Amino acid sequence: RVSMSYSKEFSRWGELILIVKYNKLFGKSIEVADAIFPTSKPITIYDLDNGVGFKVLKPYQRIGMDQLFEIHIQQNLKGLILDRIPFLNRLGFTEILSYSYLTNTENTPYTELAIGLGNIGFGTFRYLRIDWVKVLNGGTFGHSYLRVGINNILQLGR
Repeated sequence: RVSMSYSKEFSRWGELILIVKYNKLFGKSIEVADAIFPTSKPITIYDLDNGVGFKVLKPYQRIGMDQLFEIHIQQNLKGLILDRIPFLNRLGFTEILSYSYLTNTENTPYTELAIGLGNIGFGTFRYLRIDWVKVLNGGTFGHSYLRVGINNILQLGR
């Protein structure tokens, strides 16, 4: 497994995060029953501690693939657009754009495009994030999903 991550702060334009991963399984392929590949629910709460990654595709949906190439790009605009709109600028929300891409040995590209609002909450308790995710599977548009994320800053339950 080879992975690379890059993060760059662009002052007023926010923060860019880029992650590239390549996984190769040498030897015998892993056999996985099709029964454990459930479809994703339209609305799900997820933990933001993992950072940038897939929001709809679950990790166990990739187990049977012996070669993977992933790209994850996230741009946090940190209020670049919403700070210019009267009354919305007082809320302190941040705009987040995400792109995730996966290709494998079957050459079926999987893509997730997401637009989100971060820094949602009250006062100093701003732990929520909402993402609208559009899936492209094999070049055709799939379903849209709404994801609600929670930052676990206090590391509760671990």
